[in-house]
Amino acid sequence: MSLEYEKTPLANNNGDDDGSVDLKPYIQTLRAHRKTAFRFLLAAAALFIALSLFFLLLSPKERVTESRVRFLFEGAEEGKYPNGDLFSPLEPISTVVLQEVYVTNDLKRFLPYEEFKKGFTVLQRNLEREQLEADYKARLGDPKMTSVERDRLIREYRERVAALRSAEYSLIYSQEYALSTIPSETLRKVMVDVLSVWARNADLRKGALSYRISVFSPKMVAAQLAVKGGDPVIALDILRNHVQKVVRNIDQIMDLPGAAFVEDDKEGEKLIDIRNRLVEMERFQINPLIGRVRSQGITRDPAGTISYLENQLFQLNLQRRAAQERVKLLESSLKSYLQERGSVSQGRGSASGNLSAVIPQVNADFFDKVMEIGQKTSDLEYRKSITERIIRAGEELVFLERDARYYEEFLRLFQRRGLSRAGEAQIASCEAKYREIASQLFRSIQEINTIYGVIAKQNLNPDSLLYTVVAPPFSTTRYALSKGKVLALCFLYWVLAVLMGMLWVWVKTKQGDAE
Repeated sequence: MSLEYEKTPLANNNGDDDGSVDLKPYIQTLRAHRKTAFRFLLAAAALFIALSLFFLLLSPKERVTESRVRFLFEGAEEGKYPNGDLFSPLEPISTVVLQEVYVTNDLKRFLPYEEFKKGFTVLQRNLEREQLEADYKARLGDPKMTSVERDRLIREYRERVAALRSAEYSLIYSQEYALSTIPSETLRKVMVDVLSVWARNADLRKGALSYRISVFSPKMVAAQLAVKGGDPVIALDILRNHVQKVVRNIDQIMDLPGAAFVEDDKEGEKLIDIRNRLVEMERFQINPLIGRVRSQGITRDPAGTISYLENQLFQLNLQRRAAQERVKLLESSLKSYLQERGSVSQGRGSASGNLSAVIPQVNADFFDKVMEIGQKTSDLEYRKSITERIIRAGEELVFLERDARYYEEFLRLFQRRGLSRAGEAQIASCEAKYREIASQLFRSIQEINTIYGVIAKQNLNPDSLLYTVVAPPFSTTRYALSKGKVLALCFLYWVLAVLMGMLWVWVKTKQGDAE
């Protein structure tokens, strides 16, 4: 008896069962319902477009306006203005700046001030430094590097960091479209005004660009001229000190860029001309008058004059001793530092044999320490700083010792010959000459102030010295969902739609087979 096996429905035309699926029934089903399938695909496409438009056009979005700026003044990286005051990159969006910009541009037409202020932010950008740090971090992490190579690399890193341009910042203003928005043209002007108003306020209100020079006011001489009945000795001594201070003031101003070429508009004189005139005034007018007063003992109050001179000498001796101690302290500090550095260098040299054992111990904190070293004053800069302080203290000591000898001689002469109340004719003659000299000094100080104002105006333009705009204001639109996310969601929807279509065809085919 033989058994006959039934062929399965999945068998191919050759009678071999290879596990393949016959798609012919599904194609026939799709062809039979092609109108329905077409309507389904059309509806899916319409829904796809609708969803895309919803996410891109109807979802929450905001307009972002950005202006890239670089702060140019020395000290910006360390958070200081040229005059030493503290600086923050957030100052351009401070209340005092934004209020002025808001009022000047009449922005109340578009939105409340609080909403306007809330839209601003400042972000730092310094891609160059980030790339540089990453490069040197990788190179310093090499355990095979010798100490000489490592020191050279550290010095190279510090030099390159110092040569980098100052950090860039982005001034950003963002606002939701749902709110009342500022017109694009007005907003671009607002972004420019924010930086300009900040620069002007930083200069006018904080003196950010003022040179660290205290220019004497003519008022100090005017106040002295108003005093009548003073003692000739005291008045002339004060006048002499004023002239010396003004001369030193001129020396400070002449170190400023272009100061040697600026002239007074009225007199046509330069600073060097005024300085020479004041030096001659002290030498040929004040000193001879003081000599006359000293030799003749011209005074209204002998006891008061002696007391004044003794007090001046006492104060000078105190200052002289302080200056001497300061010089000794600085010299001692420099000596100790050099000795310490010498011992450290010797220690490094003796440790060269153990270098291979030390280098592998470099950990992840090493680069951070290198960064810290790079920010500190170098060995050469430190020694230079100490030396300059020693020189300045020494110069101050020379002046103090000179003035002390001056008052000592003055006192010795007065005490030796004795003092008596001078006649009014002698005193009146001295006072007349004094007022003539003081008036000349008054006019000279006025000229100095005028020239200084011209120098500051030429050299210290807030808009050009405090910042530069790297990229002008430009606007972009940000959506609640990015375009990438929108496309991903729509693509997912399309895949689901196709799968649903395939499921529908499969169900219809099975229903046809069952019938």
